[in-house]
Amino acid sequence: MNDNLLEIKDLRTCYKVQDGEVWAVDGVSINLQAGENLGLVGESGCGKTTIIKSIMRLLPKKAFCEGEINFKGRNLLNLPAKEMRRIRWNNISIVSQSAMNALDPVYKVGDQIVEAIQIHRDVSKKEAWSRAEELFNLVGVDKSRLKDYPHQYSGGMRQRAIIAMALALNPEIVVADEPTTALDVVVQAQILKRIRNIQGELNSSMIMVTHDMSVVAETCQKVVVMYAGKVVESGPVSAIFNEPYHPYTMGLKNAFPSVKGEKFELISIPGYPPDLQSPPTGCRFADRCPFATQLCNEEEPEVTEVGDHHHAACHHLYKVEEMREKASIRETWSKVSKELA
Repeated sequence: MNDNLLEIKDLRTCYKVQDGEVWAVDGVSINLQAGENLGLVGESGCGKTTIIKSIMRLLPKKAFCEGEINFKGRNLLNLPAKEMRRIRWNNISIVSQSAMNALDPVYKVGDQIVEAIQIHRDVSKKEAWSRAEELFNLVGVDKSRLKDYPHQYSGGMRQRAIIAMALALNPEIVVADEPTTALDVVVQAQILKRIRNIQGELNSSMIMVTHDMSVVAETCQKVVVMYAGKVVESGPVSAIFNEPYHPYTMGLKNAFPSVKGEKFELISIPGYPPDLQSPPTGCRFADRCPFATQLCNEEEPEVTEVGDHHHAACHHLYKVEEMREKASIRETWSKVSKELA
């Protein structure tokens, strides 16, 4: 029995540019179950936000999608615009990356939340305001601040207000696009804790979009690692963090700090992602990978099951233990940096 709430099948999203086309998402398949938190991780430009915009049908006019995005058995890509507007906020809502830009600066925050509720629900302003007060209590902001303007809020409060607005209609899926960007570590920890607590109360599903793997470790059960428009590895959080199979995942793991466990030196991944207007023939990570061979440059690796619900796309899975050991050494990546210089 298929119990997936959201099922993305072979999604390809293209942006038409002046001198050609850019396939920002190229053959991505992702499943999300009810009550599950999914982390989408990868460097800037890997296609994370494009996937979200594809799900929400918020792409610019010069972009189009192929494949399927099935929500409760209905392909969102085929729905009329009017029907898709009913899905947004009611069933799938978004916590945008820039909280200040997402709020109207000349409109009191409470009025903005009330308006969002009344557009989708046949309720009085009093009832909508009461719901707004409940939401502010849920996200840890005093209800009296509903009468303030966005500029009177701190960064953390604005982010909480956006979370409250996204939860206004009890959606089944909440998409969080870099929800803690530009916040200090203390406020970030508070926001993440609040999100976890809210999910425990509402039993909603979440897609967490971030370049920070530590955020995913705090909030998600499943991880999808993206690189240059493709999924290179996916699986349970514990498997991805403790037993990564793809060199890119190993590199990401080495590049973020942790306050738990032993201290270690952070190691960055040298180089830059490829130009997706003319992507390489083989593995898209080959130029930056310390373990790449001629095969990697010539053939794209197939996605292979490496464990329980754990998949990776690499030609050299057979020597994963050796790769993990070498990936933790700075000199391994330094050689790639010299070759790219």
